[in-house]
Amino acid sequence: MTAHTPHRHKLSKKAYGVLHVTMHAQHFLVCLGFLLLLLLLVSSCSAPTFGGSGQTTYPGWSNAQQNQIALDLAQDVVKYRHQINEKRSVNYGLAYMEVTVPGGSARPFRPQIPYVGMDSPTGPLNDTHSENKLKGWALRELRNVGRLPNGIVVNLLIFTQVRVCDACAGAVGTWASQLQQAAGGTGITVNVYIWQQKRLMPSQPDCYPIRSQRDVVFGVSASTP
Repeated sequence: MTAHTPHRHKLSKKAYGVLHVTMHAQHFLVCLGFLLLLLLLVSSCSAPTFGGSGQTTYPGWSNAQQNQIALDLAQDVVKYRHQINEKRSVNYGLAYMEVTVPGGSARPFRPQIPYVGMDSPTGPLNDTHSENKLKGWALRELRNVGRLPNGIVVNLLIFTQVRVCDACAGAVGTWASQLQQAAGGTGITVNVYIWQQKRLMPSQPDCYPIRSQRDVVFGVSASTP
């Protein structure tokens, strides 16, 4: 038994050394994993979000900017209805668009008057909705400007007095792509937002007056890659 004791002691030291190295390796892997998780969290926080429920897009308008623009458009729609003494139970919409050079100035676009909207008697019902008409207006404006250089950002906000319908909401992504092509292609970023009046009775449009930013709410948005 005595003759074998040194041999067993030698094996124990070797096993201890292996265990020590293994523990260091495990500690290194844990630290590396923590570092990778930290980097992932940081990148996810700084990454842009697009469309849908996220209301804000990058490099687009913030929620606060959208809300203020929508309020301004809503109030102008109300004024217009009064000016023309509109008696029909119809919807009106208005839009505002900016073409922005990164780090530079923004060129504004806006229709001269609001667009009336109603269900189309033929074809898809939303063909003659104010949102669809205003998308067409934005397309024409961009085509008149001509091809824009890469890096340009186009922000378009459409306001509608009634809740945006499912057909228009589902088409917003396609509209953003159409606007991108009209502006010059994949080098252009396009953000489209649709906001709506919180409450409206088309037969009595003054029943719920537009007094503050709380009276207009986000509907849907989409952005190009």
